[in-house]
Amino acid sequence: MKEILPLLVALFGAGFGAYFAILKSKSEKLWFEKYEALKNIVDTAESISHESNIRALEVLGVSTISEEEAVIFEKEILESKNQIRKSISRIKLLFKKKDIEEILEAYQDFYGAIIRLKNMRSHEYRVDYHDDLECKAIDLVNATVLLAQKKCT
Repeated sequence: MKEILPLLVALFGAGFGAYFAILKSKSEKLWFEKYEALKNIVDTAESISHESNIRALEVLGVSTISEEEAVIFEKEILESKNQIRKSISRIKLLFKKKDIEEILEAYQDFYGAIIRLKNMRSHEYRVDYHDDLECKAIDLVNATVLLAQKKCT
């Protein structure tokens, strides 16, 4: 019996340690997924904001990128718009609704600005539409950063 008691204590301790190690790794994985989703929103919104700024300058007659860069940039922006939609869906799964209300509201405003810009007629192509999209993208970035500072630090 004297030899079995230390063995049982060691076995119990190892099981207890493994249990908490698994819990901690799940918690860290969830934290990482939250962080990556929020980071992706910030990165893509910043990219779209930058694109909107470049387009606004083009409306004013200032060219800041070459034609080749514009083609590459346009492809990246299309991918960014799809990526941000996927990231918004992901954070809906990872966070409580009350925690992400600001982000969802900012995303709706941002998406509305994209729709307004895409649906305007060519003869009314105005710089303020681009400025609005840029501001909405920055608002989305700020809301996302605020949530990341609250929940991922």
